Amino acid sequence: LASVFVPFKFILLPLFHINYIIYIKFIQDAYTYTMERLPSETESKIGTLFATLVGFALIDGFTALEQNSIGNWFMLVGQILETNAAFLQQFNQQRQVHQSKIKSDNDAFEMEKLKKMVDILQREYEKLAKENPH
Repeated sequence: LASVFVPFKFILLPLFHINYIIYIKFIQDAYTYTMERLPSETESKIGTLFATLVGFALIDGFTALEQNSIGNWFMLVGQILETNAAFLQQFNQQRQVHQSKIKSDNDAFEMEKLKKMVDILQREYEKLAKENPH
């Protein structure tokens, strides 16, 4: 089993070197490429499998302290992403509520304006009907 994960260690090693940005982009592209070609119901399973493979790949060759440090680093990255996503969700929800309120206010204003126009037309019609009783 360990020999299966050895190539992953060599693939993941650049993460800890100067080329980590290129490596992260490669992983992101590979993950995106894979996810675009799978049915949506399997995405979460593949994502979990991918995380499991990365986790097992990082086990070999690191001491317990190094594994703990790497794990804490990944948890920090995850917490930052989760926090940012929560703020974006809240912001988007507030914006949607605000836009909905504006639309509702505009709809009420337009409806009132249309009622006034109908009243004016009704009065003009009645005035013309009285003047010309054909």
